[in-house]
Amino acid sequence: MVFMLEVTSAFEVAPGGPPDVRLVTGGDVGHPGVRVLPVDATKPIGPQRIEVRMPADRGLQWGTATQPDHLLQVPGGEAYPGQPSADGMVLTFSDVDLDSPPGLEQEIWVTVSACDDATLGSTSLSFTVGERISASTTILVTPGVTEAPGEP
Repeated sequence: MVFMLEVTSAFEVAPGGPPDVRLVTGGDVGHPGVRVLPVDATKPIGPQRIEVRMPADRGLQWGTATQPDHLLQVPGGEAYPGQPSADGMVLTFSDVDLDSPPGLEQEIWVTVSACDDATLGSTSLSFTVGERISASTTILVTPGVTEAPGEP
């Protein structure tokens, strides 16, 4: 006799959180993120391990060059410190409480900026929440202000 067991996740992950992010090379930070949506509001999500991965060779950085930021923000909850990978491209967060308040959608995000030589155009981060993977809100990198000789 064979029994089939179907395991369903207590949540889904989708792009969202703060609005799409516009970064200027060498400029201010932005906050790309995802939404974590409970499948059943009566069942807790439980503590989750979260990884956030930067796209390779795009010239993004956590926080800024002078002020790195390795925090995951959970509104209404707390900021979780992340452990950067050896190459600095991935932040790992342990035991993130996504049940505060219980049964509600959570928006989570990190802080990034574009280096002076960042690749222009759109990209996103990759969030892995438990076993669920989603791209973040879109990140649009635009050139910083440049002045030509003779301009004020």
